[in-house]
Amino acid sequence: MPRRNIAGAKLPDNEPKFSELPIETQRFLRDLRPEDIGLLSEGMRLAKATLTIGKFFKWTLVTILGAFVGMAMLGDSIVKVKDQFSKLMGWG
Repeated sequence: MPRRNIAGAKLPDNEPKFSELPIETQRFLRDLRPEDIGLLSEGMRLAKATLTIGKFFKWTLVTILGAFVGMAMLGDSIVKVKDQFSKLMGWG
């Protein structure tokens, strides 16, 4: 007979069973209270949000630095073109 979860859906046979987990893990899971499970869920949500915010700030910093370097390169190129134009026209 296939294993089923609480909702009655069939579980795959390759999933580890509770009895196959290490003793420390079994003890930890057995000792969890409902409020501990809620706290763990909130902690996982907080960790995911922190990672998302970290990625956002990383790419914001990369964008700002890229814009700064790009503007410096553009300014340098404009000065070079102006100098070449001045020499060509005989102004410099």
